[in-house]
Amino acid sequence: MIRIEDNSQLRSPARRIVEWGFTTFMWALWLYLFLPLVTVVLWVAGAHYVYLAFFERSALDQLVEMITKIGWAVVVIFLVMRGWGYYNYYVFGRKNRRKMHNVAGTADLGKHIGLTGQEVWGLQNQKEIVWEPLYDEMKAELQSIRPPHEETEQNKAA
Repeated sequence: MIRIEDNSQLRSPARRIVEWGFTTFMWALWLYLFLPLVTVVLWVAGAHYVYLAFFERSALDQLVEMITKIGWAVVVIFLVMRGWGYYNYYVFGRKNRRKMHNVAGTADLGKHIGLTGQEVWGLQNQKEIVWEPLYDEMKAELQSIRPPHEETEQNKAA
């Protein structure tokens, strides 16, 4: 007969950590593989509970009554919404009361901003536009609202 003596004090700390980690990993793997069986058992228990709650305790009549009421409510709501849609179509659907404006051409836009139609067309087809008169207006407006002490500091620096 073979006699095995296990003295845990003779193991190094690294070996104890490795053995504890391996044991923990294997238990976790076992639980992971066991989980589908637990899921099936809980699912069957839940299905049994639903069966007891709805069918065996004579709640079937109440369930059918509730489904019937909900069905009628859905039908009534559908008919009201459908009727409202038909009403709106017959009263408003065939009328075109939108106020349409004529589309302005490039020549009209050019007259408004002081350019020719060809120049407007060229601006519309450019990727980037730097509008110098607008930039100069913004610069002048910023200078007009700047406090006076900033102007004197800038003049001193210049």
